[in-house]
Amino acid sequence: MEDKWNESTNVLQPEDQNYIPRSFLINSKTKEKVLISARKFIIGRSDDCDLTIDDDNISRIHCSINDSDASFILEDLDSTNGTFVDNVRIKKRILKEGDMFSIGGYIYSFHFLDVAKR
Repeated sequence: MEDKWNESTNVLQPEDQNYIPRSFLINSKTKEKVLISARKFIIGRSDDCDLTIDDDNISRIHCSINDSDASFILEDLDSTNGTFVDNVRIKKRILKEGDMFSIGGYIYSFHFLDVAKR
């Protein structure tokens, strides 16, 4: 099966121009892969987000994935309907390989890039 990567992420901000992506998400339904292309990767309904999702159950600025060099942290940004990992509503959570999180009607899995295969 051919890899399906999302090409719709926004232009990098100046602080992210030297950022080297180290992880990606997979939409559990469509199997589409989304490269986490910024140190603070914002997910929400707004066109200003790094990943824009058209779903009324997702806030305009819903959550972020933050690359702290030592780990990746999923953080809910005071969304109305919440961010969930393993069906538990979270405020902040360190992501591990294969973790599944849900926002609105969408479920994503988190993965590290295998630099050797790039």
